[in-house]
Amino acid sequence: MALSTTNSENSSGYIEKKLVKKFFIDEKFGGDRWCSLCHSIVWDKIHVTSNCNRHMKRHHKTDLNKWSESLIEVHKMQPKIADAFSGKINKYGPLHPKQVELTDSIIQDLIIDLGLPLSLVERPAFIRFMKKVDPKYAITSRRTITRQMIPDLYEEMGKGLQEFCNTAQFISLTLDIWADRRMRPFFAVTGHAIINGDLKSYVLSFLLMQGSHTGDALLAEFENVVSTYSIRDKLVRIVTDNASNNIKAFEQLFVSGFEVYFEPDEDGGDHLSESDEQAVKSNKDADAAGLSTIEKSFDTATSDAEGLRIPCFSHTLQLVVRDGLNNSNCAKHSLSKVAKIAKLSHNSTKFSEQLEKLSITIPTAVPTRWNSQYDCVCKILEIANDSRNNLNQMLTDINKTDLCLPPRDYAILNEYVSLFALFAEATIKIQADKSPSISLVALSLLGIYFDLQHELQNNCNYTTSLCKTLLTSLKSRFGGLLEKLYINIDESILRRSTYHLYSDNIFLISPLLDAKFKLNWIINSSLPESDKENICEHIKKLTADACVLRTNNNNYNTTDENNASCVLSNSTTTNNTKRKGLFSYFKTPNAKRTRLISQSTINEEIMLFLNEESDETCLVFDKKESYPSLNRLAYKLLCVPATSAPVERVFSQSGFLIRPHRATMTKETLSRLTLLKCNFSLI
Repeated sequence: MALSTTNSENSSGYIEKKLVKKFFIDEKFGGDRWCSLCHSIVWDKIHVTSNCNRHMKRHHKTDLNKWSESLIEVHKMQPKIADAFSGKINKYGPLHPKQVELTDSIIQDLIIDLGLPLSLVERPAFIRFMKKVDPKYAITSRRTITRQMIPDLYEEMGKGLQEFCNTAQFISLTLDIWADRRMRPFFAVTGHAIINGDLKSYVLSFLLMQGSHTGDALLAEFENVVSTYSIRDKLVRIVTDNASNNIKAFEQLFVSGFEVYFEPDEDGGDHLSESDEQAVKSNKDADAAGLSTIEKSFDTATSDAEGLRIPCFSHTLQLVVRDGLNNSNCAKHSLSKVAKIAKLSHNSTKFSEQLEKLSITIPTAVPTRWNSQYDCVCKILEIANDSRNNLNQMLTDINKTDLCLPPRDYAILNEYVSLFALFAEATIKIQADKSPSISLVALSLLGIYFDLQHELQNNCNYTTSLCKTLLTSLKSRFGGLLEKLYINIDESILRRSTYHLYSDNIFLISPLLDAKFKLNWIINSSLPESDKENICEHIKKLTADACVLRTNNNNYNTTDENNASCVLSNSTTTNNTKRKGLFSYFKTPNAKRTRLISQSTINEEIMLFLNEESDETCLVFDKKESYPSLNRLAYKLLCVPATSAPVERVFSQSGFLIRPHRATMTKETLSRLTLLKCNFSLI
């Protein structure tokens, strides 16, 4: 009876305020009472409780003190009649549910998720706002948030990351360094794994690089991530590029002729003075020298993992685009007109009003993203080709006849757009973060290659040199993969640093494991029919070999270490020297023999999978009982991202956090806020 009473009190939140009713059960007649804790009978006169008080102090002091403390807390939270008349408002206690709820919401939703500054809680406007939301809420200080609450959330997130790494069978990493506008270098690591058929990605490290010995610091941080999360034996691939590619090559990636778009207006009032510009330039030059050292350190650190390393497909593709843009003089005049028209749509009131009447918007170009400039060209061509709109007439109406596009410009721009169409599409699709992207690399490359060949032979009247440059650059950077697709690479073509890195078999096997593609990307390509058959057979053999190795290694690893030499594998031998003996070949090993999967079984499984009607990427995960070997291989290979886009999203978030009014933020706080923001689902 006593236990049920206590439970009902706890569940309802009500606390009994009288000792006798809390710990004793009254008899119907007389002064006898039963103690609910020890079941003793305590005698007392009717309406007298002194013996009950004495019993609790002597025999149940701990329970009595605990109950007394709870009464004090209730008393603190309960409003007083006098305060109601005086106008004084009692604040919530630190453990009050509403106080905790509002504080958590401010930290998680406003500071972490929305990226509002920590100083928010000190601003008078916010304090006034919270008084209107709940007058009883006590504002938590910035010091408490910085020194206690954020570290607590960071620790909770760390436990979630550890669980993620422990659960994952295989993990791939993306590594990158990045510099903000002040040329301060940052280093980040993201982890990617497939868990229960779903692709999961989290940020494992984010570090601001400072001081000397940056090479040692990079290696130490990478080793720290690997050892902290115990993922050394789970690593599949590391996606990274040379730091110089990531920082310098894409600092300003202009479409030829678009330089005018980014030139400041003569009457603009937001420019720096000459002295300010010199100061900024000198600071950047000084910081750039330090950044160059870090770039070299990063390249050295990642070169040690050459066996695991694959390059970022998106960055390599952009290098091909850059080579083409540097040789697009044939279209420069026409593109310059397009850039001026796009800029005019944002600067000219008359022109923008005309576009607005037609419900037309020209996208804003970004200097670091060539495809944003490409989108501008596409949009203006779309406007010009629409019979309902007369672009040249609109330009004439605002006295901009020099920007009118004659038929020759239309032809050049259409050729230009056609050449880069698949580059732009691949740039977007390859950055998928909710589905496997490694399976897109080979088929994207093959599609771009044959599209350029087709354009060169059939459509290029003005842009022949541009098309040839793109083809040459494609071969020099992706040659290793193109050779595996039976495409000859001329010996005279320069082999770039990524040439042989793309000969990794993962680029051929992964599309087969993705039911969306299987081998259809080969069958439906423009390759010769004889080559198609040979390539398909080669890919099936590579997949079967990888399955056999994966399955047999798994069986070996799960065998008892003392009996590991008894596994039927040609690649494993015992280190212990056995004594010779007569008829030793008749002896049966004591160890349990592990059955290894055969090549024919794998081949049959591959054929059944290829004949499946479903084209869902998750097929290999949904039917793991039907395709156990392919399922295990898919968990390993499809967790590899094709690009370092995930780690770049981290830099994007940190760039959002680093703003002028946050100049005093410590690097530790910045690191924690960035990790909490990117791993928000773990807190």
